[in-house]
Amino acid sequence: MKEVSCDFPEPLEVTIIDPIALENFTYEVIFFRYSIDLINNKTRLEFQIKLNNPNDYVVKGVPVLTTASQGLEFRGEGYSVDASNPCYGIDAKSSCILTYDKQFPINFDIGYAENITLVNVEYFITN
Repeated sequence: MKEVSCDFPEPLEVTIIDPIALENFTYEVIFFRYSIDLINNKTRLEFQIKLNNPNDYVVKGVPVLTTASQGLEFRGEGYSVDASNPCYGIDAKSSCILTYDKQFPINFDIGYAENITLVNVEYFITN
């Protein structure tokens, strides 16, 4: 929080931009597993996905996964934050293996996903 004078200009309106998807991008699922451990009251999501940049230039960006659970689809880049290899950059004509392995405590008051499947992977450029 910051105090400003009364004649401080109003903030400009936020401009929403559409992210630019990496052209010619492909991916290969090495493995994608979701498991439930009711003995230890945890779920676990682990995967390795090979992200391929066949272009002649280096890219900086973020992988965005679309997953599905119980008939609902979820799209987001949040997996990279907790990934051991987030793939925020991919060299020209190269690949990066997005590696993720995280356990979550089960909250029986709100429930847990019975399954999670991978629907699609995209790579959005940030540079």
